[in-house]
Amino acid sequence: MERKLASIQTVKEVKPIFHPLDGAETSLELVTFENIGWQCVAKRGEFKAGDKAVYIEISSIVPEHHVFEFLRTRKFKVKTIRLLGVLSQGLALPVSVIHQFSSAFEGLSDEGWIDGADVTNILGVKRPEQVENFKIAGSGRISTFPTDIVPKTDEIRIQSMPHILAELVDIEDVVATLKIDGTSATYFYDTDKGAVRVCSRNMEKMEDDGSVYFLVMKKYPQIEDMLRENPEFVLQGEIAAPGIQKNRLGVKDVEFFGFNIFNRWSGQYESQYNLEYILDSYCIPRVTVVYHWRHFNETIESLLELSKGFYEGTQNHREGLVLRPYYDERWSYLLGGRVSCKVINNDYLLAGGE
Repeated sequence: MERKLASIQTVKEVKPIFHPLDGAETSLELVTFENIGWQCVAKRGEFKAGDKAVYIEISSIVPEHHVFEFLRTRKFKVKTIRLLGVLSQGLALPVSVIHQFSSAFEGLSDEGWIDGADVTNILGVKRPEQVENFKIAGSGRISTFPTDIVPKTDEIRIQSMPHILAELVDIEDVVATLKIDGTSATYFYDTDKGAVRVCSRNMEKMEDDGSVYFLVMKKYPQIEDMLRENPEFVLQGEIAAPGIQKNRLGVKDVEFFGFNIFNRWSGQYESQYNLEYILDSYCIPRVTVVYHWRHFNETIESLLELSKGFYEGTQNHREGLVLRPYYDERWSYLLGGRVSCKVINNDYLLAGGE
């Protein structure tokens, strides 16, 4: 499911924010929404329950436009922050802001917008990697990511689709794996070329450019063994190394953690159970299972608490957790794909993580 960086949402509740020192009411209010689990701070009086609003997700880049001038000092990046002690995640703006970017909707009232409508492209909101070129070592030839073979690695945040919890409750065995703060990589074997093809998150690397993606192949030759012997498999994982994402794991060398095996012949992901069996058989490192529920019954609030903690041997907040079924892959009618989502640790976000 394509992530909606900016969407139309219905306001569920608006609460006043009081000053933490003297208890006086401030000029800010806390806004929550009907169909997403995010909350954000807005100007007092700007919204009331039932209003439509434009919601812009955290970890988004807004355009250099006068509407977003207040974000210039943050390089136009939407981040998790605390205002007067209150957690604010994202931006809530009046629907009328759309008219500043397009005249095509001037005749459309706020009520005419469908809840969940994607306005990302209308507002020109982008993901960070769409703005900043990948700065990990390597300058060799590249090509577009082969989405005809395997989906890109991307999990939806639980707050963006809270109703996914209802699908997880119906599954007997659910696990949460540790989310590694690094850069994702994809590997698969091309039988025509007789070689492993290597991809970053968004691009295919057409030649060995000395980047971490190829260093992983050199350090873990068993990856090529596994893919050559099982050409139907596509291996996806996270790379941690000095110089990548502040190296929050504190590793001294390039490390790889497998988190997906996609079967391109069946068009489905292998279950977590199968992934563990396959990767362990080839001694390929994988992400750690942190929690295992026989009967899942968590809430967004409890999952956010469970996501907290530090990477082992460090004082660096861990990025969070990834939830998915353990034994059997399930189709999500909400996501239009596999049942899988991520829970990002708010302490990690407040510390500057993405």
